[in-house]
Amino acid sequence: MAAACALVGKLADVRKVAHATHITPAKASPKVELAEPYSDDIVDDSDYDNILDLPEDSSTSAGEAPAPSVGGMDKFTQLKGIAAPMEIANIDTDAIIPKQFLKTIKRSGLGGALFHAWRYDAATGKENPDFILNKEPYRNSKILVVTGPNFGCGSSREHAPWALLDFGIRAVIAPSYADIFFNNTFKNGMLPLVLPNGPELSRIAELARAGEELEIDLPAQEVKSASGEVLGRFEVEEFRKHCLVNGLDDIGLTMQMDKDIARFEARRTRDTPWLDGSGYLKLREAGTGGRQRSRLCLCPSRIVARRRPSRWSGRKSHGLEISGHHGYEPGRTSPRALLFAFIMTTSLSHTESWSLLGLSAACVAILAQTLRGDGAPLVASIALSGLAFAMTYALIRWLGDAFMKRGFKGVDMSKAKKVEM
Repeated sequence: MAAACALVGKLADVRKVAHATHITPAKASPKVELAEPYSDDIVDDSDYDNILDLPEDSSTSAGEAPAPSVGGMDKFTQLKGIAAPMEIANIDTDAIIPKQFLKTIKRSGLGGALFHAWRYDAATGKENPDFILNKEPYRNSKILVVTGPNFGCGSSREHAPWALLDFGIRAVIAPSYADIFFNNTFKNGMLPLVLPNGPELSRIAELARAGEELEIDLPAQEVKSASGEVLGRFEVEEFRKHCLVNGLDDIGLTMQMDKDIARFEARRTRDTPWLDGSGYLKLREAGTGGRQRSRLCLCPSRIVARRRPSRWSGRKSHGLEISGHHGYEPGRTSPRALLFAFIMTTSLSHTESWSLLGLSAACVAILAQTLRGDGAPLVASIALSGLAFAMTYALIRWLGDAFMKRGFKGVDMSKAKKVEM
């Protein structure tokens, strides 16, 4: 999910980003040559729209098929198949899938390594004929019946349920489980049944040793024989049962609220458009005409920075202005967007604004420390000078246009030759 957000620059569903189903990808080349990153200068609004993260259109163009879903789980309602008996206690995850097979992050292909140390001879690598899963009919087991407690103890490796699932086992019946393994099985579409040691578990293990099929009915929460006889009843948390019966993993649960998410994203785009990943344009020097000014356009869907030549050819100014005729609609723009636009419409650049704010904050902190008796007077005077500089710099930039419009003039009194400005 995080990778999908990083790819598109905003909240995204991994199923819409990855256009493939459960397919093992081909082995990639060990080295990929990358070209030098390059992009053309942004000249007009069409260039800007090409790189802007616009909201996804819910409709697809004619002839274009929607991207297939990725992820999800198979629904678990009834499971019928051979049950393999294992009368061992404290089976840990290292026995289920040894550590040398943990290098992969793919869920497929781990079935052959299930119980590797028990299934294969360490010296020859051949199958151990005495191990239960190497015998018929248990090679095709769908259920594992464990009579010993604490199944899945040891390290918290999710490869353990992956290996069981890849082998074909979708349910385990045991007296107890390690907590992490227990949670991992549910998240991978498996059902870990808890049946305490007693007549019910003994009867189920007896049928498993005989090679008979068992049936697990999750909606009814019953374990049955092949003839339909109820062998035992089990408890399962209602929410986890709901997820298994409906085939919902964590992403599937989230996408059940797809309409609510879409409404939230539309409202966020309307109220705080700068959070959509559009960012701000870095404008280059415009040659001999001095720096260019930027004009901020408040639209219902986003804030767009547009370039506009400075009206003062010799003056370096790169502030932002609100354009009232480029999509600004007071009835549709939130107060937060208006406040943001007001802050950004000063003639100070973004870097200048933050630099002056940082300087002012540091000076105020020094003055506060001095007033508490912890600072030196000389340092406090320097801090006052810093505050005066920040205020003067900002006021000149903010009020410069107004003074020039009204024709006000002045002279620099610090120069020997007082030239009128």
